[in-house]
Amino acid sequence: MRIERTMLTLMGVLFVFALIGFAMVMLGKTRNVVDPNSLSSDPGGALALYELLETSGVPVERFFRPPSSSRDDIGLVIIFDIRTYLPMMYEEDVSTAERIEEDFTMAGAVVTLNLDDELPSADDIETVAVSSAFPALSNVRTIGGTGFSVYEQNPITLVESDDGRVYVSADHFDGATRVIVTDGFLFLNRFIGEEDNAELAVALITSLLPEGKIVAFPDYAYGITAADNVFVRLGPSFTSAVLQLLFLFALLVYTLGKRFGYPDAEIPRKPGTGDFVAALGEAFRRGRCTDIVLDTALIRAVRVASRRLSLPSGLTLPERMVRIPGPLGELLLRIYGLKDTKPGLKETSALLKELDRLLEELDRQGRA
Repeated sequence: MRIERTMLTLMGVLFVFALIGFAMVMLGKTRNVVDPNSLSSDPGGALALYELLETSGVPVERFFRPPSSSRDDIGLVIIFDIRTYLPMMYEEDVSTAERIEEDFTMAGAVVTLNLDDELPSADDIETVAVSSAFPALSNVRTIGGTGFSVYEQNPITLVESDDGRVYVSADHFDGATRVIVTDGFLFLNRFIGEEDNAELAVALITSLLPEGKIVAFPDYAYGITAADNVFVRLGPSFTSAVLQLLFLFALLVYTLGKRFGYPDAEIPRKPGTGDFVAALGEAFRRGRCTDIVLDTALIRAVRVASRRLSLPSGLTLPERMVRIPGPLGELLLRIYGLKDTKPGLKETSALLKELDRLLEELDRQGRA
């Protein structure tokens, strides 16, 4: 009972520590960071876009390393071009788009979503009325924009606002279609559900994707270089929680193997007659004491036979054996002559079995 109470207390303390650690991880995580990989469910991630396309019947695939040049099934690549403006160097910017485009030269279309590394808040969303001369986007009436723009656009305007701001533009070069979405935040988790943003994403991508091709999400460009496993899908916060639970399980297994409290009282087992007989037999076998075994069996057999044949009690052992008739008497005399020579175990066993058989036969004759 003491051990059970101790174990329950330990498990309760460990569970409380696990809850505290999980809360610290969740509360301490910065959620307003742009992390546009397709596995991230944070506001700055792109999991919603990936699942939206997947549920719409668009073939999608995550890439955790640059594709091989032999891939001919990639029809479109989505690039989140994070513009990180360096301090005191506002005229310079670091772009990831060019590096990704070099890896996906086999893609027939490239959709570049421009955004910076700081995620706007939900209060920054503005409803913008837009129009498009592109038939596939004619149903997009309003978008939930953030006003972000890098003032970069292509010659062909696909979506623009009533005041002339271009949100989606396109161009053709080297046999590929290059589309720029100036406000790339539209397709992140926090904003894709606003206004017609989701419809814009699906209509734009499906209109550019050739039949039989897939949409590529280059997650390796955003730090997701591991394979697609459960920890990558859960994300850093839940991965930390899983690791804590695994540690808790290992600690629990370890503690179950340790003794708590006073040791259990060991009650020694009292040996019975069978134990003594077995121990004695083992001692005789190991010491090859066949002479003692034969002598004991001989005395017992002569006593039993003398009782059955009603021999006088004053006779010596050899005199009794001489008066026992038949094969039993001959066997007794043989054993009497061998008992001091220590015959082998196999021969001794055969003599004892034959002696038992003859005694049983004598017993049956006496009853008849």
